[in-house]
Order: sequence, then C-alpha cells, then structure tokens
Amino acid sequence: MIFHAFEKRILVLFVTLAHVIIGAFLICSSIAGYAFAGGRGEEALFISFDEEPLGLIPNSWQVIGGEWRTAVSETEQVFQQSLATLQGLSYALYLPANYTICVQVRPIKTAMPSGAGLIAYWQDTQNHYRFMSYDNRVLLIKVSNGQIAVLSQLAFPLEVGKWYCMKLSVTSVGKRTLLYGKVWAKDEKEPSGWMLVSEDLSPATTHGWAGLWCAKGAYEFDDFELLLHTRDGKESVSLRDSFESYEIGQAPSTWTFIGGVWQICDSNTKTLQQLNILDEYSFKHNCYALILGYHSYTVTAKMRATSGGEVYGVGLTLHWREPNSHYDILSVGANRLMVWAYSQEALKPRLIGEKQCTIERWKWHYFKARIKATSKATQLQVKVWRSEQNEPHEWLIETDDDAPQRISSGTFGFVTLATSVEIKEIKVEFDAER
Repeated sequence: MIFHAFEKRILVLFVTLAHVIIGAFLICSSIAGYAFAGGRGEEALFISFDEEPLGLIPNSWQVIGGEWRTAVSETEQVFQQSLATLQGLSYALYLPANYTICVQVRPIKTAMPSGAGLIAYWQDTQNHYRFMSYDNRVLLIKVSNGQIAVLSQLAFPLEVGKWYCMKLSVTSVGKRTLLYGKVWAKDEKEPSGWMLVSEDLSPATTHGWAGLWCAKGAYEFDDFELLLHTRDGKESVSLRDSFESYEIGQAPSTWTFIGGVWQICDSNTKTLQQLNILDEYSFKHNCYALILGYHSYTVTAKMRATSGGEVYGVGLTLHWREPNSHYDILSVGANRLMVWAYSQEALKPRLIGEKQCTIERWKWHYFKARIKATSKATQLQVKVWRSEQNEPHEWLIETDDDAPQRISSGTFGFVTLATSVEIKEIKVEFDAER
C-alpha cells in the first residue's frame, strides 16, 4: 500500500534532517580490488570484498556517517555498516584509483608562460596531481595543501596549432603513489616508454577523480578517456568522452568547471575549448575541467539489512556529487521501494518513484538500478529481487527526472537508513561511449 501523505511528510522530514547531519560527519577513505569484463562501448567493473583486509574501509571507498568496515558474516567476508543504532542516513561512495587518463590537446593561443594538461586524484584545488606542459617543458606536479611540488620534468615545447596526445598513469601501492607521463605529436606513433616517472612517498591523496587543466592560454581538447587498472595489470575503459553529443557554444553538462571560459566548439569535429587567456599563471587563477562521476551506467549489488525498527532502509545512491546532490534508491520498511532526488536548489528531497516491494531483514537481495543522462531528463530504472530467485525481466520502477535541477552525472555507492547493512558484491556496467 502506498504511503499516505502524512507518512510521506514524516519520511521527507526524517531524510532531510539526516542529510543535514551528514554534512557534519568526517569523511574517511582509502583503494579497492576489482575485475573487469565487457566489450567495446560497455565495460563492467566487478568489486568483491573477499580479499580486502579485515576491519578496514576498502580502498576506493569513501564513507559518510555510520561505522563502515570489512568483516566476516556467516563465513563470508562482506563490507558492512555495523552501527545498528544508526540515526538517519549513512553512505559508502566509490572513488576511482589506479587508472590511466588520456586526452588530445592543441594550443590555440598562448601567452608566455602558459600550460595545459591532465589532472588525477582530484580532491580540490588544493590537493591533486597534474601532468602538464608549461613554459616549453612537461612536468609531473603534486599539489598538496595548496603547495606545488615538481616531481619530475623534461624539456618538450608544444607548438601552437598542433595536436598532441597526453597520457598520465597513477597507481597507489600502500603509502606511495607511482606516476607516469608521456606526450607525443598526434600524427606520430605513441612512444613505448614513459617520458616522466616519479614515486611520491608522501601522497596527499590516493584516489579521486580526473580532468583537464590549463592556464594563461586558449586550448582545445578532444577524446578524453579514463581507463581503470585491473589487478592483472590490464586497463579497461570506464569513461570515454569525444564531446560529440553536446551542443556547440555550451559547456558540457557532465563536466564541472572551475575558472576559465569552457565551451564546445566546432573544429571539424566537436571539441572542448578553454578560451580565456587573460588570467595570470597563479594558483588561484588556474582553469579546471573535471569529471566527477559517470553519466550512464547500471549498478547491481548484493546486500541485506541486519537491524532496524519500523522505518529503516538499504539501497543504492547514484549520481552522487555531494550530500545535497544525488539520487537515492532506498527500501523503506519491509514493503516499499522509493526513489528520492536531492538537489542544491531544493529545500527537501523530491520523491520521484515509489512501488510496493517486499525486502526482508537478514535476507540477501539484489538491488539493480540503471541511470542514463540525456539532454531532456535523467532516466532511472530499478528492480529488486531475492538472491535465490531469478532476476525479473521487468523493471519495478521506471521514472524520468526532467526537473531543471536534475543531476546529469556523479559517482555511485550504498546508502543505509537507520539500520546496519552488509554488502557482498557490486557490479557496475558503464556506457563508456559518449
């Protein structure tokens, strides 16, 4: 039976208050083991928590609220939120680590000195890595607490009007991060070796999103790729953006920009350009274009609630940007599944989907959600079933968020409401082509 209006208002109030509380929580994090499968255009990331060290937050997961850790439950190792008396919401969010990023770049107009390049392990403007051209050199840079350190450099000028390929690989092992960079002319063969190599023994961060950087110059970018590393040393595309699907003259909606004038331009093919060349080359005037999540993907997770009163829930969070910008797919009690949309512009979350669904405590369930961002709406499809049953053919909930404040990209993870939860595994299928 669907919630009555009064019950809905109570739940909205409860969930809204929980998100206010989340803003005060300390964020903890660390990187995860994973495997890949899939073909061209669609890749699958499979994460099992079997091999993670016990009692810790697995690598590549960032948690907000609750008490998250790996543990053994009925002979199986799981990722769990163990606080049975949890008040409100708690999240575990995926952040990428150990990956290679590539882009094509062309200087259009530059002052001297000027630069452009790639960003890895982004936390904020004060903490990240860069592989960049600058003043007729290429450099590996660490930005830690706002301080810039040159890890490695080599003379290599970029000619105005000429296309180049840039590639940066980052790998974190224990308390060190390995960085590899190379650049070459687009019309030449990729060098077999790396141009710059560095080992950072005091990394400020060991995971984070990726993007582009430039300063004091107009630059053009094309064919951005993010390739995650597998444990066997291979690479698999989890995100590819050729910029062809965006409108000319607009900034692409699935990217986040800090500084500069970024827009899609028609240069035989569509490219992303940063056109502002007036800013000085200083830390506060850099221009950033950031990928802070994926735009279209399918998540399937095996999980179960292990405590809770009358109002409790477990589920998935999608397109997470921050505590007030994401979608939650949440079971509420034992017989309801709800889809909530959070946005910075709204004072409270919007309920955009709801169906009856039996979800019992201590029973393993699969939660599956498909999310796709289009120019007109963000589309969500959801289904849930018991682990011993076959997957249903039909989606339980299908809804489009066409509100102006809809979210077009972000990361994914788990959400729990007033209950402890255990997660056995998660599979993510990316729509890598764009």
